[in-house]
Amino acid sequence: MSGLGLKSQGIAGQNQGFTRGLLLVIGILFGLAGFLKAYDSVDLKLVLLFDGFPGHFVPVLVWCVILFEIALGLSLILDMGGKVLTRITLAVLIIYSAQLGFLLAFRQPPSCSCLGKWRVYKSNRKEAMVGLARNTLLISGLIWAGRRRVAVDSI
Repeated sequence: MSGLGLKSQGIAGQNQGFTRGLLLVIGILFGLAGFLKAYDSVDLKLVLLFDGFPGHFVPVLVWCVILFEIALGLSLILDMGGKVLTRITLAVLIIYSAQLGFLLAFRQPPSCSCLGKWRVYKSNRKEAMVGLARNTLLISGLIWAGRRRVAVDSI
């Protein structure tokens, strides 16, 4: 019976499943990133100092970033917040991508601290490029899913 209901939803049901899956993946990434930064926040401190934040403000900002990422990740995993949470996630990914673009403007940038000490490359530039590519894919997926939802809703 439930299979019949899913078939009758058609495109709307498929799009909702894609969007939910994408938000779940993004939630896991944000939650993991927050916990990894909580475990070792040295790189995050260094990148914030590199960005020009005053040294006395950095420890507070580090914990704000960590707690925000964990809260956002859990909210996405638990599907709390609907369209507002999706828009917040999109905005955060755009801001983080701008930060990565800023770091890439330098020959030897500090580590982006995207996933704490969990790294694929030793080069900070390559890590920033991978992070920017990942964020671009996630942003594109969120925009595509949002446009599909609008197109399906108008039918």
